[in-house]
Amino acid sequence: MSVVRLRLSPRVLVGAGLAVAALSCGEVPTLPDGIAYISTVILPAPAVALGDTLRDSTGKATPVRIFAFGATGDTIESISPSFVVITAPGKSVTVGETGFVIGDSVRSAQIVGRVGERLQTAPVALDVVRQPDSLAAAAETRFKLGDVVSGELFSISSPLGVLVSSGATTPRASVKGIVVRYVVTNIFPANATIPDTTIVLLDDASRFLG
Repeated sequence: MSVVRLRLSPRVLVGAGLAVAALSCGEVPTLPDGIAYISTVILPAPAVALGDTLRDSTGKATPVRIFAFGATGDTIESISPSFVVITAPGKSVTVGETGFVIGDSVRSAQIVGRVGERLQTAPVALDVVRQPDSLAAAAETRFKLGDVVSGELFSISSPLGVLVSSGATTPRASVKGIVVRYVVTNIFPANATIPDTTIVLLDDASRFLG
């Protein structure tokens, strides 16, 4: 059996569609500072814990971002985007001037980004969840991926189910939107050699995750 080390890449620029400023006679207009397009609001993670700052998959506090592009696709660095929470009624998250987000209440938030007076993104959803404190396997964690000798090079494992939960409530509540990384910890037989190949993760729609 052939298995290699596995790591789930941080989800960066997930769903990074482009918002077009406007179109006139099929031409892309140039706005102030040479901006022609802006990205959607880029979230470092799909959820933020209640009372905490939004963090990336490594646990580092990371702001939400917007990227701006010129007519030729070049990235424009000198922008100062602003962010507005449009969730109503009640407060769900607070977005600071530098893009850092703090979770205020357990609910889903809607955030839009703005660049200047004429460019605004579509809303993106961010879940505010209970602080997770427990991780447990919800399915079998041992499986056969293939056997180089028998030629089984492209087999797929069963789903790697994981339950993330919080003890902030009684009973414990599951927590959604948490990025989980996987690493192969054991190879059987122990003396197996690992060829120069790669294991990839797929989501439920068979799309590559890392």
